[in-house]
Amino acid sequence: MNEQDFASSLRQAQINSGRVRPGPAVSLWAKVQRAARVAYRGGGPLGDAQGGYVHDTNVSQFFPPTAALHTVGTWTDTVGNVALTYMKRKTAAGATNQLVYPIVPMQNAIGLKGAYLKSIDLWYEIGTANLTSLTPVIDLATLPPGSAATGTAFSAPVTQPFTYDSFHTSAALRYAIGKHHMTLTITTPWWLGPNDLVYLDVAIVDPGTSVYDDYGCRANFTLRV
Repeated sequence: MNEQDFASSLRQAQINSGRVRPGPAVSLWAKVQRAARVAYRGGGPLGDAQGGYVHDTNVSQFFPPTAALHTVGTWTDTVGNVALTYMKRKTAAGATNQLVYPIVPMQNAIGLKGAYLKSIDLWYEIGTANLTSLTPVIDLATLPPGSAATGTAFSAPVTQPFTYDSFHTSAALRYAIGKHHMTLTITTPWWLGPNDLVYLDVAIVDPGTSVYDDYGCRANFTLRV
């Protein structure tokens, strides 16, 4: 019995035992096509796929208070009101204080890949007295390209429109004494490109007696990689 006859008889034995279902033989070309689909996930050797290994519409990334920038005011690392919770506390003082979070989820140079930014949550608490105002802004800037030795200046950031959650629809609700979880839902979400630079910039106007506790923020996005 030659090798071909042996392989044929082995397959027939497997079919008879129920281990293999009878069907047409798979051609070598079909095997090559399947291997290519697995290797390139729908793309090709000269281009990337628009899909990917993961498409998850409910991904979040939390940024702790230590990730924020503070351009005005005195901010101190402080234990929260509940043991083992932590925040940054702004000392009461009459001023316009700046709280800025760089929002840095995964980015990608390929269209429709990386992070599709949809909303941002901010946790904070106001004590002693109401603020005069609290105004959040989502800014989109662009990293400048390389050029001459003197470099290229940053272009002006562009404010991105958003809507507030039902608990923060008025200015008075946003700056009132109490614990806050504020959600900013971006009106037109977008896929973050490699040169996108996103900031959550919160202007906090303190009348001189308000204490502001920052517990962190969270970016919510679709992830495709």
